[in-house]
Amino acid sequence: MSYILVNAVVEPEIGNPVVYYSIVIVISILIGAMMIFFSVIKKAKKARKEELDARFQNKKILFYSKNANFLGYKSKNYKQVTGSGYLVLTEEELYFLMWLPPHEIKIEITKITKIEFPELFLGKNSKKIVKINYINNEKQSDEIAWSIPKLDKIKSELKKLNLL
Repeated sequence: MSYILVNAVVEPEIGNPVVYYSIVIVISILIGAMMIFFSVIKKAKKARKEELDARFQNKKILFYSKNANFLGYKSKNYKQVTGSGYLVLTEEELYFLMWLPPHEIKIEITKITKIEFPELFLGKNSKKIVKINYINNEKQSDEIAWSIPKLDKIKSELKKLNLL
């Protein structure tokens, strides 16, 4: 059996409008979801900032970061929620308030045993990590770390407190 090839021009089929409309709908839903997500983050940041302002209204703040990235507790390994928030250093405490979920961490200055600046903590890399070794509420030694944009500024303030 033999086949004869015939010069045939196959014109591309014009796409089905349903496909185009489906793509537009999916893209619109994704954009809407992103807008809602960023709106929720913005409201959470504002609410946390108001809490922070009320808490430190009459205290001297030595260091403040509005975008500290909490890297976690060493004692909890990889089973923990991490995230961004506000980090505040006063003469009495190191305080962190996470945006979402709302979570606060308070470490008294007197409980800090050592401060280091590694480039890796719990598998997370950054050249701007501050790691705090401290005695937790259970009277156990633990480590906690943040990645912060103003590493030199917090180093300077920690030196003034004789922690470095």
